[in-house]
Amino acid sequence: MNQKFIHVESSNGLRALLDTSNECLNALRNLGIKVDDWDILIIYILYQKLDNESHKQWEARISETPDELPKFKTFQEFLEHRFRSLEFLDNKVQRNMSSRSHSFKSYNVSSNVTTHSCSFCLENHRLSYCKKFGRQDVEARRKFVQTHNLCFNCMGANHSVYSCRQSSRCRFCNKKHHTLLHLKNVSIGNKEGSSALHVENLPATTSDSESTNVVSCFSSSHTQVLLATALIKAQSRNGTLFDLRCLLDQGSQASFVTESTVQLLGLKRTSSKRVISGLGGDPSASIMCTSMVTIRIQSRIDPSFQINVEAFVMKKLTTLLPERKIKEQSTNFMSSMALADPSFDVPNKIDLLLGAEVYSQILLEGIVKDPSSHLVAQNTTLGWILSGQLKAISHSETHHNFHNEVSFHSFQSDENELLRRFWEIESEPQVNIVKKQLTPDEQICEDLFLATTMRDESGRYIVRLPFKSDDPSCKYSGSRDIALKRFLMLEKRLIRNPDLKVQYSAVINEYLQLNHMERVPKEYEDDSCAVYLPHHAVVRSDKTTTKVRVVFDASCVGSNGSSLNSDLLVGPSLQPELRHIIMRWRCYRICLTADIVKMYRQVKVAQEDADFQRIYWRENPDDELQHLRNLRVTFGTSSAPYLAVRSLQQLAYDEGSDFPLMKDKVLSEFYMDDLMSGCDSINEGVEIYKQLTEMLRRGGFQLQKWSSNSSNLMSLINEDQDLNNVREIKLDDISKILGLTWNKVTDQFEYTVKLPPLESPVTKRKVISDIGRLFDPLGFLAPVVTTAKIFIQRLWLCGIGWDDELPASLLMDWLEYRKDLCTLINFRIPRWIESSSEDKVMELHGFSDASNVAYAAVVYARVIDSEGNVHTNLVASKTKVAPIKTISIPRLELCGAVLCAKLIHEVAAVLKVPKHCIHAWTDSSVVLAWLGSHPSRWKTFIANRVSEILTLMDGAQWSYVASKDNPADCASRGVKPSACEELQLWKRGPSWLQNKTIEYIKRDIEDTNLEEKKITEKCFMLTGNDEGILSRFSKLNRLIRVIAYCKRFINIVKGKIKYPTWLTTKELNDALLTCVKICQGCRFEEDIEALKGKKKLSKKSKLTTLNPFIDDCGVLRVGGRLHRAYISENMKHPILIPHNSPFTNLLIADAHERTLHGGPQLMLNYLRSMYWIINAKPIVRNQVRKCVTCVRHAAQASQQMMGQLPEARVTSQRPFQSSGVDYAGPINLRATKGRGYHAIKGYVCLFICMATKAIHLEVVSDMTTQGFLAAYKRFVSRRGRVHDLWSDNGTTFIGGAKELRQLFDAEKSSVAPEIVDFLVTNGTNWHFIPPHAPNFGGLWEAGVKSTKHHLKRIIGNSTLTFEEMTTVLCQIECCLNSRPISRISSNPEDAAPLTPGHFLVGEPLVTVPEFNYEGSNVSSLKRWQLTQRMLQDFWRRWSLEYLSQLQNRYKWAHCVPEPKIGDVVLVKEDGLPPSKWLFGVIVDKHPGLDNLTRVVTLRYKNNEIKRPVSKLIVLPVTS
Repeated sequence: MNQKFIHVESSNGLRALLDTSNECLNALRNLGIKVDDWDILIIYILYQKLDNESHKQWEARISETPDELPKFKTFQEFLEHRFRSLEFLDNKVQRNMSSRSHSFKSYNVSSNVTTHSCSFCLENHRLSYCKKFGRQDVEARRKFVQTHNLCFNCMGANHSVYSCRQSSRCRFCNKKHHTLLHLKNVSIGNKEGSSALHVENLPATTSDSESTNVVSCFSSSHTQVLLATALIKAQSRNGTLFDLRCLLDQGSQASFVTESTVQLLGLKRTSSKRVISGLGGDPSASIMCTSMVTIRIQSRIDPSFQINVEAFVMKKLTTLLPERKIKEQSTNFMSSMALADPSFDVPNKIDLLLGAEVYSQILLEGIVKDPSSHLVAQNTTLGWILSGQLKAISHSETHHNFHNEVSFHSFQSDENELLRRFWEIESEPQVNIVKKQLTPDEQICEDLFLATTMRDESGRYIVRLPFKSDDPSCKYSGSRDIALKRFLMLEKRLIRNPDLKVQYSAVINEYLQLNHMERVPKEYEDDSCAVYLPHHAVVRSDKTTTKVRVVFDASCVGSNGSSLNSDLLVGPSLQPELRHIIMRWRCYRICLTADIVKMYRQVKVAQEDADFQRIYWRENPDDELQHLRNLRVTFGTSSAPYLAVRSLQQLAYDEGSDFPLMKDKVLSEFYMDDLMSGCDSINEGVEIYKQLTEMLRRGGFQLQKWSSNSSNLMSLINEDQDLNNVREIKLDDISKILGLTWNKVTDQFEYTVKLPPLESPVTKRKVISDIGRLFDPLGFLAPVVTTAKIFIQRLWLCGIGWDDELPASLLMDWLEYRKDLCTLINFRIPRWIESSSEDKVMELHGFSDASNVAYAAVVYARVIDSEGNVHTNLVASKTKVAPIKTISIPRLELCGAVLCAKLIHEVAAVLKVPKHCIHAWTDSSVVLAWLGSHPSRWKTFIANRVSEILTLMDGAQWSYVASKDNPADCASRGVKPSACEELQLWKRGPSWLQNKTIEYIKRDIEDTNLEEKKITEKCFMLTGNDEGILSRFSKLNRLIRVIAYCKRFINIVKGKIKYPTWLTTKELNDALLTCVKICQGCRFEEDIEALKGKKKLSKKSKLTTLNPFIDDCGVLRVGGRLHRAYISENMKHPILIPHNSPFTNLLIADAHERTLHGGPQLMLNYLRSMYWIINAKPIVRNQVRKCVTCVRHAAQASQQMMGQLPEARVTSQRPFQSSGVDYAGPINLRATKGRGYHAIKGYVCLFICMATKAIHLEVVSDMTTQGFLAAYKRFVSRRGRVHDLWSDNGTTFIGGAKELRQLFDAEKSSVAPEIVDFLVTNGTNWHFIPPHAPNFGGLWEAGVKSTKHHLKRIIGNSTLTFEEMTTVLCQIECCLNSRPISRISSNPEDAAPLTPGHFLVGEPLVTVPEFNYEGSNVSSLKRWQLTQRMLQDFWRRWSLEYLSQLQNRYKWAHCVPEPKIGDVVLVKEDGLPPSKWLFGVIVDKHPGLDNLTRVVTLRYKNNEIKRPVSKLIVLPVTS
């Protein structure tokens, strides 16, 4: 209904109208809605959208059959013919207009119509309409567009696809290229999920009558394929089971779950960045996954079957499966089966995809095929799963349907792997090039090899597999079943690809013929402990020897989670780095290269370990299944590289005595199976060839592909020569964009550039992938690679996602850089650095430099040969990108110097250059100044790096170089690839390096204060009687231990005693006595001097009555009168402690803790067992008051002086004009009288007049806001308007106040102006007392108490009805309002006491009736005057008799200290122990009219609350 109207004839509009309509109808069919009878309605709706000309043609069409109603199929055919005709006419009109453009010239009139000349056939039409161009295949079309520099999107000239303004995209993959240029077999990511499809080659024009989402090469007939689905139970985080629908896919290496399912189950995510790739492996069709979860699933059929599945989280997996509802007759054969998915025939969503690792664990025996179709039922632990092709569907049923053909073949790839390897190549140089320290596992592996390795009669090595344990768990992993299933899948693949099958069979047969593999004897085939390995083919078209390699999957996980690789030790890395091997290789005048034939397969595996390497195999599906086992080191096991390389090196150790020249070459000049060696003469080269061949032959290794830069040497080597002139140097099997090669003809290093076709959009992932494939291990192209590193940093700073398109500025820079890379094929570096054994000297010169974006180091070899000629060559370089955080240029220059020192030290160690032949250069005088002083002079950053440089090199080896002569400047700033070829400064270094003598000018470097560390010298003097050390500690125990350690240090320095590692009791006691002496020496100095001089104490001394004396240890003690008592010496003569000393406070605090926060008496009793503290009681009590724990549990709150009465209490006014309100209850009410009643809760709502204490009582059924408002309305109706209303903070009153305010505002907005004025002046002001302060509402609290007093005595345990309770409350109200509010006089002549009833009705409500004056003749005026006189008399008596009683304060009569802002307090909560009370900090005070604070605001956990001071306990700490 919402489709656009077509106002003019348009082929695109008609096509869109038809496609959208078909899509909507198919969606309705999938939902089970029958649309077969909607033809007339649909035709009418779509007919309204058509243009006028289409209206006419449709009317003419249906007029041919006037007696029949048209069908929607007829209308579809009409629209198809209509838009095809318009497409044809559009093309024709364009051609005609192009041809008529020439005729306008005869009339001398300019035309705005542009002529289009086809660049392919040179005719007047666009290239996209050229039939000859359309007949070409896709590769030819793309090549033509690329060579003619045409736009890949519109195929126009003079612009690229990135600046193309046309918004059109490919109709199949929706990428920015023309449909005619869509490649064959490109995988397209399904927008609905992670599925991927192969796409057929597209013709120039398409006229398919079906509208399809994807054109798939899997299916060409109108059939429906059913995928295996199942219903399972998944356990949530809290243990609840949920039903999920899963898709079983044995072509997926991982499992996946939808985002909505993860949220439903509440599963915990773990970060795991992975790229999910589909068919074809197209990176542009990959999907990024950032997290994974572990799900515990359970079978519905067999609840005992439970497994944990690790699944990657994705937003959506696939579309609805199946694509449409399946008819019943298609599935009659499985009526008696327990289906895993009973509703398999109804389209529904997929929550979980289970990959091959789960598929292999759920399969059971049993397969049933449907005889009438290709449907298959497979028995699993989840139930019977159904898959396969259903019966062919008639063309009428499938006409114009959409087909979503889903196929999951996903694998995981770490998107950071390439980047990690790139940074590994670019890592810092190795400073220590020695045999590394082995880890415990590596040492175990090495010991196992030495203990178990043997050689057979031919000299070949026999090794044992290095297992982590004697009983590997992979033996019990069920690998046999998994390997069988994987082999059957491989067999199907080989049947579909006969060429691959021939090559694959040839490899297996070669294994058997060479005796690298054997058939397992029949009697051992059923060995339950044997491990079977799945295997598959890896096709390498770039290989010159074996293009198909069989890889054995030893990482395949079994049912117990173990694999062969997980049980094997990997072993240490044994060979030198490739960088070091190339450096040594460059020192040879004549170089030699070769590699070992099938290196892994030249090493035998012990017979007892061969059964860990079994496989399944057969040539044809009809043959018997063979059990084979590998007898050699197997490619695919984690220990294979170690075992092969270790065997090769062991051969050098074993046979090195017969071939002394070859031992070092085998140990240091092999990288895996590649030899990179050399010599200085042809005779030496021949000898190397012979000895190395013979030596390796003794171990069963054979060398092939010999190559050399010397044709004379190669003429003497007759066997296994490498016919290629160029040899690629690589670390791994990853195809490099920029690769390093060696040309044996020119003996130079060259670079190959293999740029893949650029596809839009250009994302961060694609750029990182391309940069990660730049292979420059020695840094020959460091200036170019630095630019790429800086670009990576810019990518990170712009903050885009992995799959986001690059911003325009970055995109243009990247395209320019990428295009410029092609010029690097002309870059050359000589392999030989002109060195030989006859050279006079070989020096290394390192240069460092830094810019604001990067810093770099480069090393050159300077060789002076025997004839005195000087040769300089680039050896290696390293670069680093400057940190994002801004660092000064001098600091970056220092970082560059550190990098240079490390690099030149590494090169010197590899090339064995002595230290005195190493020189370093920098153009930073600040760095040279830093290196000229001791590192301790500088700040930490500078000191650490200066120390690192001076550890590797001497400061005298550093010199100054001008910036224009510094080659490291090229690498620190980065250059374009096209400019790198001409950089002779970079290739050869500065020109003066080639001089026969170099003057190392030591420029006068001025001293610098930059980054100098400020040193402050301090001198401390400790006098004998200084209490300062006693006041530095907050704990007595800490003070004593510090003193004990100090005394121990002094004794150790003096060499007196040897101590244990812990402090002894004697040391602690000595330290305590030392503290006592310090304390006594400061406070009792005069007394001690008098006692030492045997003089009398001064009469003013406080110690006179204690008869003090000094003991043998020099401690002042009490003499006393208890010398003959049978108690300890410390109690007889306690140590005297002064009153006001820091040490005294520490002693008392320690006693408080040791007595478990005891009271003053307990603490005094404890202290006097050893000490006599002068005037101890006040100090002890003060300690208890300061203890937060004690104050908290004592919980003594203070009450401020009683405040002034509010104005409403002391002002005469109409009764209830100012009122208070509160609730009492609950009380039980009954709905009806009689038996069988059900008691309900009710409450009493009390209103009390603030001036007269008059009380009004209402019964309410509940404490809701609505209940209170009803009671309030009844109260106002009988007692009049209330101007001010006071209450506590109950939720009922808060809600009531809000609702009254809303009602009041609503009334003001909807009534007349005079009524509005009335309401404005007569509104009710609601006041709330502070929270948790019932004393602020004492008036109504007393009223509630009095009401309860009467209520309990009247009704007792009775349950009244609502009417009865109302009657009782009215009587109670009558009694309460008759209570006197003034004193009762004993004089009978005095008037009756004043009651609230006098203000309500003129007399007490409970009284004897007086004389009836109804018959008296009193005029109305006199009666009114009499009433007013009575009222005035009541208020006069109220002022005289009642108000005077309110003067007295019967409690809280004194002011107490107020808490201060910032005080930490405990908030008292009734009903909770003190340990549960809240802590708070006072942030504001709210003083009353008398300026006394009774309410404060507290901050508690980022919240602010109000509390009365009476609920606070101030703690002796500050915030």
